[in-house]
Amino acid sequence: MPWRFFQKYTFRYGGPLKYATGAEVGETLVIDKDAVPMDAYGRRMLRDGLLLTRITASGKYGPYDGDASDGREVVTRGSAYILWGTYDVVLGDRAVAGLFQNCVFDTSELSIEVGKKGYYTKLTLPDAVSEAFPTCTFDD
Repeated sequence: MPWRFFQKYTFRYGGPLKYATGAEVGETLVIDKDAVPMDAYGRRMLRDGLLLTRITASGKYGPYDGDASDGREVVTRGSAYILWGTYDVVLGDRAVAGLFQNCVFDTSELSIEVGKKGYYTKLTLPDAVSEAFPTCTFDD
């Protein structure tokens, strides 16, 4: 059931959406703080537009990491979301909003993964991303 615990009612410019249609569907996800690398300032920041995937053992989520072996290296429908909002999870696991259906995403605002030192990486979207979000459009 979408938006069980978290709803975002404010309209803002920028972010992962090219434009809001009102048909977007999101879900509340719990981020595993240990899956988020610490940056140079001691923060564990998650940026708006980040690709999140499910950690198999815990059922929590973390940033996509192609080199991981905990489930975050797999992008599949139902286990992949695009983060809506910017969060610091240094104090612990946190509930966040993840978009997954009926969205028009701005690919220039999406981050595929967080590097080992907390820096965001803009990569070409893997083909699996469009398969994981079949009702979404990815636009430049």
